[in-house]
Amino acid sequence: MKVQNRLTCLTLGLLLLGPPQGTPRAQAAPAPAQPAAADAGKLVPIPIQLPKPMFEGTPQQMWTSLSKYRAVPDETLVYCAHEYTQSNARFALTVEPGNAALQARAVEAEELAKKRQPALPTTIERELATNPFLRPSSPEIQKRLGMEGRELWEVFGETRRRKDKF
Repeated sequence: MKVQNRLTCLTLGLLLLGPPQGTPRAQAAPAPAQPAAADAGKLVPIPIQLPKPMFEGTPQQMWTSLSKYRAVPDETLVYCAHEYTQSNARFALTVEPGNAALQARAVEAEELAKKRQPALPTTIERELATNPFLRPSSPEIQKRLGMEGRELWEVFGETRRRKDKF
């Protein structure tokens, strides 16, 4: 994926990247650039939660795109278009049940859902710690999937396939 455009919205600097989903025709999603004003709030409205199956493209293409978010500053706020935190946490616990940060995130998502409150926004740091789609290098995930030592995109693809059947 290449940087396609730059955009400054209010005092927020964004870089537009190529499609982050598994569909080559997806609308481009913003990712943070240098803020236009000193440390203006950062955000990245990206589909990190990945609720739906890939309709187009390959796991390797999707992983190549998603892996870019691993280089985004930890404090970057993430505003997903849909709220799937609760259901995604339930799934994530099936592939990485020993992840303490994920366990806490699942409890928090359940509590917020009971209060009818969103679990968003979140941060890149939190997503990197709890989102199995961004964690194919996790030894626990690789072991539970029977994919130790495999390419990260292959582990991501198997995680995605399992989520599709969850």
